[in-house]
Amino acid sequence: MRDIVLSVSISVLFVSTIFLSNLISIKLSPMEYVCIVFAAFLYGLGMVSSDIKHWILKWFFSIPISYLVLQYFWRTEFSIRALNWVLPEYGKRSAGGNLTGLYLLCIQLIVCAIGGIAGIRVGKMLVDRDMYDKFEKRQVITIVVIALIIAIIVVMLESRFPSAEYVKAMSYTLH
Repeated sequence: MRDIVLSVSISVLFVSTIFLSNLISIKLSPMEYVCIVFAAFLYGLGMVSSDIKHWILKWFFSIPISYLVLQYFWRTEFSIRALNWVLPEYGKRSAGGNLTGLYLLCIQLIVCAIGGIAGIRVGKMLVDRDMYDKFEKRQVITIVVIALIIAIIVVMLESRFPSAEYVKAMSYTLH
């Protein structure tokens, strides 16, 4: 059960970071890198496992859950609405903006992979020292609380964004 809870939490963390780092890059560059590295650290923390089997279970379950979280962002048109919130009347995202998002995603994938692999090593060290059970309780609480905070931030931000209809109307008037 803990593996599934952690899978959900790391999925929320991973996918949300894709969109939040893109939003941060618009106004607070280079803070998006700090956001990505922090998320990778938390991802690695969530992936710490007592053995490779549990690590694979977390990763395996996180894939379909990440898809579901991604659907939320796509269906709410989070990216384009966020862009028009930060830069009013911007309209549609440019090819350069999409390329920047792809670049940030690649960086995130790399650092999260490093964090996940480090999670295997940390888990092995904790098991060898008989500290894993104590760590696992703290791990679950920490990662779940942070994932909930991120989800609340995403929903609060999304509620402040201009409507999708407004963004579409701006896209037609600007082009």
